[in-house]
Amino acid sequence: MIYPGTVKVPRQQLICASPDDVKVVDLKVQYGQVKRGQPIATLASTKLAHFRSQLDSLAADLEVQRRPFTDGRIARLEGILSQEVESALHALDSADTYSKVLEKKFGLGFAVLTDVVALPSKVVAAKTKLASAKVDKQQFPMKVKDMKDRIEIAVTKLRSGTEIFEELTKRMTFVAPGDGLFMASVGVGGFVQSGDPIGVLYL
Repeated sequence: MIYPGTVKVPRQQLICASPDDVKVVDLKVQYGQVKRGQPIATLASTKLAHFRSQLDSLAADLEVQRRPFTDGRIARLEGILSQEVESALHALDSADTYSKVLEKKFGLGFAVLTDVVALPSKVVAAKTKLASAKVDKQQFPMKVKDMKDRIEIAVTKLRSGTEIFEELTKRMTFVAPGDGLFMASVGVGGFVQSGDPIGVLYL
């Protein structure tokens, strides 16, 4: 009933749009009065689920990158490289000593020429192995630093991605933007494309 001197004002409509391509997994209010901030629907996004799987994959890869530092491999490798340098240095000393001894024997007639001719190549091989071992040992700290840098990059990426995921997850719980009468446009199990209405709120 409209009393004399009063005017019936139509309710303002507020379209409640979906934040993404989603499936409605729970609908707490199909039709009825709601208060601002009241949960109305729980949504599930395929894109968000894929994003979660990417974060899980990144976390697993990060664990693999950290493993050499936690299981002692880095320390063992550093020790092995030092041993290889010592071994190569010892091999070179032995080759030099043998070369001098063989040259003296040849001068005294106790060695053949073919043995003496083969000496330079053996010494060169020992020097090459020593040089290679030294380079590997010198480069190892830089390789370790690169590994640590990649870990830090992955940690930052995972942290940033997790923050974004948590923020997007909050949007999957749809709440009433104001007080009013809510009328859902879709039921439980229904799919809604990004920007399409989940329902209408009559203020």
